[in-house]
Amino acid sequence: MFKEHIIASFNITDKEFDRLMDEIHNFYNETLEEYIQHRHFVLKREGLKNNEIYKSVLEEIKQRRFTASKLSERQVRRIIYG
Repeated sequence: MFKEHIIASFNITDKEFDRLMDEIHNFYNETLEEYIQHRHFVLKREGLKNNEIYKSVLEEIKQRRFTASKLSERQVRRIIYG
């Protein structure tokens, strides 16, 4: 019932609905560490330098659902590089 309602309401295909549900699931199940590592990879690929990436990631995690305490740039680097 839910799937059919969303498909009809937003005029999307079954395949688009499944992709949307996968994206939502991944968004809410990603750990803080996974998010930081993933964003570092994406931003590095876009040409940003590490110091820009650290600042960007620190700002981004404030907008996410993570309940972790405030991180320093050093902590972000340790998550990325171990």
